[in-house]
Amino acid sequence: MSGIKVTLSQLPLAPSSRLVTHNLTPDPLTPSPSAFLELQRKTPSLQRRARLLDSASHFSHVAPLPLPFPFCIDFPEDVDDKSEFIEGWLSHREATEKVDTPAAAKRGDDIKLNKYTSEARIQERELLGIARTCLEDCFPNLDVGDAFEVIGTPALLQTSEDVDHSKAKDNTARQELLDILSGHTVLASFSEKGSNEDGNRGYAPWSLRYSGHQFGSFAGQLGDGRAISLCQFVPCFYHHFALTSAVVETPHPTTPSTTYEIQLKGAGRTPFSRSADGLAVLRSSIREYLASEAMHALNIPTTRSLSLTYLPTLPVHRESMERAAIVTRVAQSFVRVGCFEALNAPRQMFMFGGGQQARNLEALRVLGEFVIKEVLQLSRAEGQPWGRELVMECAKRNTMMVAGWQAYGL
Repeated sequence: MSGIKVTLSQLPLAPSSRLVTHNLTPDPLTPSPSAFLELQRKTPSLQRRARLLDSASHFSHVAPLPLPFPFCIDFPEDVDDKSEFIEGWLSHREATEKVDTPAAAKRGDDIKLNKYTSEARIQERELLGIARTCLEDCFPNLDVGDAFEVIGTPALLQTSEDVDHSKAKDNTARQELLDILSGHTVLASFSEKGSNEDGNRGYAPWSLRYSGHQFGSFAGQLGDGRAISLCQFVPCFYHHFALTSAVVETPHPTTPSTTYEIQLKGAGRTPFSRSADGLAVLRSSIREYLASEAMHALNIPTTRSLSLTYLPTLPVHRESMERAAIVTRVAQSFVRVGCFEALNAPRQMFMFGGGQQARNLEALRVLGEFVIKEVLQLSRAEGQPWGRELVMECAKRNTMMVAGWQAYGL
């Protein structure tokens, strides 16, 4: 028996009961992955401009699209309807073209993940780093191909080491990893029938709605303005039995019931971006990439860093012109306190943000029960109150995290 590696698109999806997009309430404009695909083809600007979501919504489907903002669109002189031209310009760049690959393997609940991109997504991209500890802890069987040989040995100081690219012999898995984690290729399951008549509930990336405070004041709806979650995977081991040629999948021995969510930070605008570009610059991305794994090494609760991708031809306007990068973050869940605040926000408060919806206690109940059962995995009898238990558990976890910051002077 021997362990085998699988590419990112072949990792097993979490069971439907654990999936955010199968258990929480979507934005009415993207009620399903198939409806989201239709929106990408006809009116993609709805997902690339800021707006308030319906009060019952927990998330909105949105795919990575790292572009400069404001969008640089050259209008032909004979254009009569600029709005229609913009929709076509964006649609041409959305990931709606299915990539020809071998037959997609079935994932949890018969979902078949495929790869989608666009011929207009021609953008230079470079893999600067892969965190080996995150890879081993969260995705032990993920095939990264020759990535480590190409990147070279990480070092705190500049060295004279020359990377021997002759060692690089299998770039197929590395290229898929780079394409997906740079936002060039999107993993999704779209039902072309439009109503998922085949029983497949579908799957597509998403961004969470949340509210919260900034600079000491309640700012209303904030949301994932530059963060897009790609998938929720199960960290399994794969084994190959030579005598029978069978491949079996076994749970991770130390975290058998854990799932991990992969999220891109800096992958483009979402409905929560407000006036921002949805991008991240290289310097801040390097800082987060290193700090996350450093805090994990110090045993401080944190999100993890899987990779750092550089987009050298994508300009980003900050105090000066900089270049873009994307950090791939990993966590068991990216649901946050602000997701609850969005559903029961303070009333009669001044807000300097983009506005705030009315409270929705039914949406609050749906979110709370999902978090208690599937995220925190706390035991609770059906129909029993959960509010106090949820608050106390979150308070305990946050206290331990902040204590870790203070102990190390962070």
